[in-house]
Amino acid sequence: MVSPGWASLCLRVADLEASKRFYTHLGMHVIEGYAGEGGKRVVLQCGSFHLALMNFLDANLINFRGGDVFAIHEHMKAAFPNLDGEPERYTAQQYDATAPGECWSTRDPDGNEIFFDTNETETGDGYIQSRTIDILRNAATELEALGAEPEVLESLRTEVLEKFAGASR
Repeated sequence: MVSPGWASLCLRVADLEASKRFYTHLGMHVIEGYAGEGGKRVVLQCGSFHLALMNFLDANLINFRGGDVFAIHEHMKAAFPNLDGEPERYTAQQYDATAPGECWSTRDPDGNEIFFDTNETETGDGYIQSRTIDILRNAATELEALGAEPEVLESLRTEVLEKFAGASR
């Protein structure tokens, strides 16, 4: 079994600033991008969930990041021979990306678009360690919002997060 990476939802929006205001008012936090003049996207976060608002999409989609796109394609094609699309390697300039990478777009059985995209900054030991720390911090945030026992939160922060995150500095 191959890992598809981590998933986020990408929504097509007409007005980035209005959508950003809506989702931040709901309690999400902007972690990337700018919706001002000439902006193309804003990425928001709520715990471990990422929501990308984009004004250039043709349709809403699920975006998987950080997986081996060619291995995922091979794995899925074996089970679903009629699956659309072929993976490709790209340069940062081709897609106005932050780094070169690989991507593949297909559709699920109901026609929903699924996009796999991994650039070179989303692979390797450094990325895995950074992503792990993010996941642990997000878990603490979600548990706190849920109303978890203070002892549980303190234990997560001191016995896991501080030790692991502190070792990575």
